Amino acid sequence: NIDRIELANLPTPIYGLNKVSRELGKNIWIKRDDFTGAEMSGNKVRKLEFSIAQALKAAGNRVITVLAARNKDLIILHDQLSAVSDEVIVMTDDGSMGQKGLVTEGVEQVINREQVDKCVTIGPAIMMKFVALTTKKYGIPTEASLNTIMVDGTGMCGACRVTVNGKTKFVCVDGPEFDAHAVDFDEMLSRLRQYKNEEVESMSLGGQELSGLGVTSEQVQ
Repeated sequence: NIDRIELANLPTPIYGLNKVSRELGKNIWIKRDDFTGAEMSGNKVRKLEFSIAQALKAAGNRVITVLAARNKDLIILHDQLSAVSDEVIVMTDDGSMGQKGLVTEGVEQVINREQVDKCVTIGPAIMMKFVALTTKKYGIPTEASLNTIMVDGTGMCGACRVTVNGKTKFVCVDGPEFDAHAVDFDEMLSRLRQYKNEEVESMSLGGQELSGLGVTSEQVQ
């Protein structure tokens, strides 16, 4: 009986690799475990679903979680994080759930009312950048999880290069957690946008392939 905190959107979908399939003359599919919705993929997030719950309960810290999204339909893990947090603050851009505002406003509310010894930011790179800028004003140590840009997880592909304190690091080997105040987020965001058009096209084609075969993501765990 091991406690589990659900962090991922499961099951993840499968997509057809159209160009590879044409070259090989066979239908090749890939399971998109990078679509867990938790800014990390595959077995890493599945492991954390168990580890985080155990660690938070054992450490005895006061934990305040700030969840944020554009609207209530995009808020995830509310119940799960409530189970391991002393308080959960929800921020939505349109005010459809919790308070209307940005994640940084929720973070600053906590900072202004009580002592904060450490902040951990996990999510889209742009969000982590502004959380880091917010906590830096108050001198609060902040850790950012940069799983977003990891690909093979072995350090071989070089896709997860990031500049920390002016030095090149590999997220999968040297991280994935780093001092958020030392990360060059502007450079990181620029690299993440490099193949945006190709990613949009790939997602569209993959959805068409699955629909044509009558396969849904719910059928793939």
